[in-house]
Amino acid sequence: MGIMVQSYLLLITFNWMPKFKIGLPGIVLGSTEYGFISGLLSSGNIIKAILFREMNISKQAFVGAMAATSVLANVVKLDAYEQSNLINMALLRPMVSLAIFAVIAVLAGRYLLHKVSKEDFTVGI
Repeated sequence: MGIMVQSYLLLITFNWMPKFKIGLPGIVLGSTEYGFISGLLSSGNIIKAILFREMNISKQAFVGAMAATSVLANVVKLDAYEQSNLINMALLRPMVSLAIFAVIAVLAGRYLLHKVSKEDFTVGI
């Protein structure tokens, strides 16, 4: 996966990336690859970031799509953890603390997203 990401970065840095529109087949293929990598390595967010970047959506849509797809994937993971008895009441305090910090991080991110230019956001991706 590292070689794939490095190759992608070289292609976009030197403007060698072929121009194509990601349609339904690209979304299905990208989603399938994301699901496989996420299941194998527990996070396939790099695949989603590349896919959404190539879709040339706004920075707000990019962040929203990343968040929405992460919520869906994490619901499935949480269910699997619960069924495996990896989540119990002893973890309630840390889970609530993490949820509070997540809300704070979302609010800070929302504020910063409005301050960052589209070009700087793209570089940051």
